Amino acid sequence: MIIDHITISNFRTYCGKITIGFNNTPNRNLTLILGRNGAGKTSFLTCLVWGFYGKFMSKVENKFRLDIQNSGGYTKFIYRQFSWHQNAEKELSVKILLSDVYIPSIPCNTISIERIFDINKKKESLKILIDGQENELLAAIGYEVFINDFILPIEIAKFFFFDSEKIVSLAEDKSRERLKALKRAYSEVLGLKKYDDLYRALFTLSIDFEKKIKDVNYQEKLQYLTEEKEKISARIDQLETEISCLRKKIVEIKFKRDDINEKIIREGGNITADEFQRIKEELKHLHSEIKSNKPRLKEHMEFIPFLIAHINVDQLADQVNFEMKGSIYNLDGDVINQLFEELRKFKDCESESDVVDKLANKFRQRLFHLKNNKNISDYLLDYPLDANRAILDIARKTKDSVLEEYKSIFEREKDLRFQIRHIQKKIKAYELQNLNPFIHELKEQKLKLDHKRDALLIEEGNLSHRINELKRKNEVLSERILEVKNKVNAVTKERSKYQHTIRTLEKICQVSDRIQSEKKKSFEQAILSSFQALAHKKSLVQNVSTHIVEDQLDIIFTNQNGNPITIDALSMGEKQLYISAILRALVIESGIDFPVFVDSPFQKLDKEHSKNIISKFYPTISKQVILFIIPEKELSIDEYELIEPLVSSVLKIVNTDGKSEIVSTEFKEKIAAS
Repeated sequence: MIIDHITISNFRTYCGKITIGFNNTPNRNLTLILGRNGAGKTSFLTCLVWGFYGKFMSKVENKFRLDIQNSGGYTKFIYRQFSWHQNAEKELSVKILLSDVYIPSIPCNTISIERIFDINKKKESLKILIDGQENELLAAIGYEVFINDFILPIEIAKFFFFDSEKIVSLAEDKSRERLKALKRAYSEVLGLKKYDDLYRALFTLSIDFEKKIKDVNYQEKLQYLTEEKEKISARIDQLETEISCLRKKIVEIKFKRDDINEKIIREGGNITADEFQRIKEELKHLHSEIKSNKPRLKEHMEFIPFLIAHINVDQLADQVNFEMKGSIYNLDGDVINQLFEELRKFKDCESESDVVDKLANKFRQRLFHLKNNKNISDYLLDYPLDANRAILDIARKTKDSVLEEYKSIFEREKDLRFQIRHIQKKIKAYELQNLNPFIHELKEQKLKLDHKRDALLIEEGNLSHRINELKRKNEVLSERILEVKNKVNAVTKERSKYQHTIRTLEKICQVSDRIQSEKKKSFEQAILSSFQALAHKKSLVQNVSTHIVEDQLDIIFTNQNGNPITIDALSMGEKQLYISAILRALVIESGIDFPVFVDSPFQKLDKEHSKNIISKFYPTISKQVILFIIPEKELSIDEYELIEPLVSSVLKIVNTDGKSEIVSTEFKEKIAAS
């Protein structure tokens, strides 16, 4: 994998859009970028790291983490990186085009990574194209995850973007954090990180399983609940047996009571004292009802003659109706004349008077004719109108409500008197039976049996109530048992998962240990060979050993006597070689094909060590190596001649009035001029 070109827009000193192309000539893996301090080398590297990792760039190097923290957060940090030398554009961005790419399961030739930050919205976006097209699989994976898993893992990115000026301080740093960082990089490089991550995840999972298994002993609780339910069930069976015995006794008492009651009936003494009191109360109630019924009966007494002679009353009503219909014939002549005098008053004009007279005369003649020809024998009563209405009202009542109500009251009166006579007979019978000693004895026996039966029924009710309570308790226990059984099943599954997890952890440990053992030797040999190739004191280091304790990696160099070499005993140049050898071994062992960016690659090195670094380190560490060189301080003409066959291009950062740009330059002449 190599970088074809990088386009930077409005990042720090890079005002506007700056495109840096790399001349990737075969067998020429070195690109030199010349720039004085403050020209824009650090800005270039910072922009590159931001383009790949965005908000995760703080994990690449502690410097980025501190800068973000001091800025008040990631968004404010990026906002401050914007180049304010121009006002037209409101975005800062970086676009990186990678070629010669191999991604498993994704055929591709080029990958474009573009990260943009909108100044106005203060919002960041990331876009990745494969061969110029968006890829659904990438979107599903997640762009950040894709970069970390398939381009360059963030844990070892610091070893591909490093500053040689800080290599010595890295060598002298013996802190726990530095050893942990080396361990993370070591695991990532040797392919152990996935195993470590899986191990940690499974280990955490096994702890959870173990807690679930140990939290509660559900098997014991299930056994206890089952035993309690069995005890309650046994108690229910016992109580039901007792109820069955009680019911047998109650049946026996019933038979005895029925036998005694039959004897009492035969002797005519089937009335008890309680029944006698009830009968007396009933008699009292009947007398009260008869008393209240009499006023209602008296109210209808005046209609009794009409009810008795209801046939004659009906005939009288019919005659009254007949005569009322013909009552108009009783009008005398004076009344008729008066009527027609009133009709004359309605005439409105002379022309109409003759017509009215004719009609009135004709109407008078007709009435007199009817009156003179009526059958007088049909009118027998000729009562006044009020008398006729009273007769009709009496006739109606005798037919409807009064008759029915009277019948109802009368029937009730007869029924009450019948009941009173019946009760009076019972009272007389009771008074007679009290004089019979045999009946009295039978009743005493019956009363005792009743008391015994009542006691048994109460006991049966109490036992039934107790059984219902126990059954409800059993239902609750059944629910608890089912719940605990489910938990037992769950725990059984968790235990199975726990055991499977433990076995998996053991296998992972075996595989990890085997790989680590193999890689450890290869890694140690790579460090040793790299150091011996770079150092002019070939016998200084005879052996390299690595030790992992928990989450820390310690690398120990030993001399020919087998004694450890302390970092403090090395010179400044040797310290740089010490870390450079480790970096070279990490890069080589990682198998990651990614460009290496080095800032100030020849600082703190003497002439001999510089030649070794130039000829043996940078030409072999990666297919593409970009070196940021400070003119006048690094890379003399002689040193340049050593690597000239490997240099594909020389670029120069030019900063004018705070604005940086990158231009191509000549090789030897420009370096010499610098």
